[in-house]
Amino acid sequence: MNTIHAINGPVVKVAGAKDFSMLEMVYVGDKRLIGEVIGVNDRSTTIQVYENTAGLKIGEPVIPTGAPVCATLGPGIISNIFDGIERPLRDMIKFNGAFVAEGSSIPSLDEEREFDVTVTVKCGDKLTGGMIYCTCPETALITHKCMVPPNVNGTVTYTAENGMQTVYKIYVHRSEEKETEEPSELPEELPVVLPQSGMTPEVVDEELQLTIFHQYTVCEKPEELVLPDGYIETVLLLGEQNIPAYTKQGVPEEFLLLVLRNAEGETGWYQYDRVEQTLQRVYEEQFII
Repeated sequence: MNTIHAINGPVVKVAGAKDFSMLEMVYVGDKRLIGEVIGVNDRSTTIQVYENTAGLKIGEPVIPTGAPVCATLGPGIISNIFDGIERPLRDMIKFNGAFVAEGSSIPSLDEEREFDVTVTVKCGDKLTGGMIYCTCPETALITHKCMVPPNVNGTVTYTAENGMQTVYKIYVHRSEEKETEEPSELPEELPVVLPQSGMTPEVVDEELQLTIFHQYTVCEKPEELVLPDGYIETVLLLGEQNIPAYTKQGVPEEFLLLVLRNAEGETGWYQYDRVEQTLQRVYEEQFII
């Protein structure tokens, strides 16, 4: 496990680590403070922490996510006020009072609020990056136009009905010739539906939201990717799509392994924490045994 080697104000260093890349988002310390990799060499990794580091200690863990610092863009962003890492201040007051608490993990967008959504595509339409698949007015003057991510293309196989909907509802399924279907929706980050109860090796359809940045693709496990000892495969039902996932008896039920491919074409293990609703890249030595 990567741990803190040195602390200098908001800057921390991890010695001898090779798991980090430039501008990668990381979680720092036991409180999971949000940080960003700002320097990498053969001796250490330098990280800028975007929260108060008071009380942070040498030896606390630093966890890579495999993704850059990212802002969620979607309906509700205009009518809210955020801090520098897009945590909604009005919601933070409800949980932490007038002061900003370190390590607060609050969804950027209001997941309960409904918007009047109009889907602008139909089944059979061909989609490529930059095309608009639905619209949603947030105010009388401002309408959100939801666009297909630049590295995504395919054919529409499902569309939701127009009407009042929440931001984290699947609006469009698209398919490719050699890949499984993938969802598109209102935010610029794509959620995958996961089970809320304990995992069993069968098809499940209890919904829990997982946000995966749009540069990731859910895929089948390649032969060269070794399944950790004791883990078994299960199937998650996303709409009409089966998503492969992996779990292990005795491991806390909030942890689940997924196989994802990033924008650079690298396929690997990612651990999803259903309690914290976080996703991070994991390597063999980091698996929960």
